[in-house]
Amino acid sequence: QNQKQLLQRRVAEATRVTRSQPRLDLASFYFAHGLAAEAMGLLRTIEVEDPDLAGRPDVLALRGATRFALTRFDEAALALFDNSLNGKSEIELWRGATYAALGDYRAAIQSFSRAGTIPPGYPPNFVADIALLGAEAALRNRDFRSAGAYLDAVNDTRPGPAEQARVDYYRGRIFAAAGDAESAVELWTRLTRGEDRWSRIRSELALLDDALARKATTRADAIKKLESLRFVWRGDRLELDMLTRLGQLYIEEGDIRNGLTVLKQTVSAFPDTAATRDITRQMTEAFSNLYLQGGANALPPLAALALYEDFRELTPPGAQGNEIINRLADRLVSVELLERAANLLDRQVKSRLEGTDKARVGARLALIRLLDRKPDAAIKALDDSAVQALPADVAAERTRLRSRALFELERPDEALRLISNDMTRDADLLRAEITWKTARWREASDVFGRLVGDGDAAAVDERRGQLVLNLAVSLALAGDSTRLGQVRQRFGAAMDRTQFREAFRLITNPSEGALNDYSKLSARFQEIDRFQAFMTSYRDKLKTTLLSAIN
Repeated sequence: QNQKQLLQRRVAEATRVTRSQPRLDLASFYFAHGLAAEAMGLLRTIEVEDPDLAGRPDVLALRGATRFALTRFDEAALALFDNSLNGKSEIELWRGATYAALGDYRAAIQSFSRAGTIPPGYPPNFVADIALLGAEAALRNRDFRSAGAYLDAVNDTRPGPAEQARVDYYRGRIFAAAGDAESAVELWTRLTRGEDRWSRIRSELALLDDALARKATTRADAIKKLESLRFVWRGDRLELDMLTRLGQLYIEEGDIRNGLTVLKQTVSAFPDTAATRDITRQMTEAFSNLYLQGGANALPPLAALALYEDFRELTPPGAQGNEIINRLADRLVSVELLERAANLLDRQVKSRLEGTDKARVGARLALIRLLDRKPDAAIKALDDSAVQALPADVAAERTRLRSRALFELERPDEALRLISNDMTRDADLLRAEITWKTARWREASDVFGRLVGDGDAAAVDERRGQLVLNLAVSLALAGDSTRLGQVRQRFGAAMDRTQFREAFRLITNPSEGALNDYSKLSARFQEIDRFQAFMTSYRDKLKTTLLSAIN
């Protein structure tokens, strides 16, 4: 008390110019006697009034140690990790403790190794705080010899009940690591009935992990236990560890949503810790595995989509992330959730893809828009995914999709011009549909003639029969009786065996009063008015092929 009063009097009697050093002496006294808050107040005054003194290495060290004592570990790190303090073993001791308090146990053990033993004569409370953190760092790095030495250092200070309980908790972890589970469980069980809350909760968690390892409890029961414990202790590394373990157990139990939710909360609550990177990696891995290893297939499509949307920031970059999006879009299209699938692919086109991949997915997006009867959106999808120097097959398909969209927007001339040089069967299916719906009967008859082909006239299934019927109608309405007679002669017998028998006979047999008015024909024969081959071909593909495999 006399020393404290003497130092206070020196501060009071000093002039403003000479007051900094007495203040520093008093701050050192306060710190050494466990009055860290008072020491910090004086150091802040020195920082304001004497910046040169505040920047001295010994003052930086005192500032860092004071912040550490007040558990302001981030602030402690700013002072203790100053380059002017490098090479000092005592500083490495405090750095190691600070690293451990911040959860960076690898860096902590390196600093502790450079520091060596705790210097003799250190205040017992600091020895206990530093040595317990040293034991934690050593155990995390599986250095059990060093962990035991740190615990012996605490015992040498004649610890009180709280410190002794914490030493016993760490002794239990050393026993467990050495394979003596019985001794560890005995220690932890006793501590769960003790008064020290720090060691009691940690011992409960240790017993829970031991029970899980021995299969003496189920993951479901462990989750219930952790859910009850997570609100008992808040705000430090223990809460981070509890939440991380809880999230892992949910994921192991197959409850990915709850697992990712808990881990996301953990990252939000502890954003700047060394563990955050590992937790984020675990989240990304669980999220990716769910969609890439088939787990999401057990979820209803909308549930799989909702989970993706809630955690889509976990989508990995590159091919793996694109595969997740493609698979999810495939599922949505398979159950005709077209708008949801389109939203997924739209984001993919705009933010993830380049080059040919962008063009391919843009074509899939345009197709979905057409299936959803949104031709304007289909054209926008193609515009948003336009790139140069595409493979011929990709470019041709994109042109056909644009042509179809223009046709649906009642711009048939533009639609036909776009595919004028494309003589593939797919282009003919589209061309046939456009010429048919716009009553260009002569052009339509030429296209249907190509689609029917020169194959065996007796081989007429339902699909080919529809084409033959449309060929006959277009020839009749074009007034081409010569070719119509040829079609009747070639396909008459085969068409008699199909559902198109009556319509084909009426159209191709003048003796039965053939009609030359399309509206009357379509009113009488429903099958005449249902030609939609271009989009039907895509719909047929999607019955047996995934969206992501069609181009």
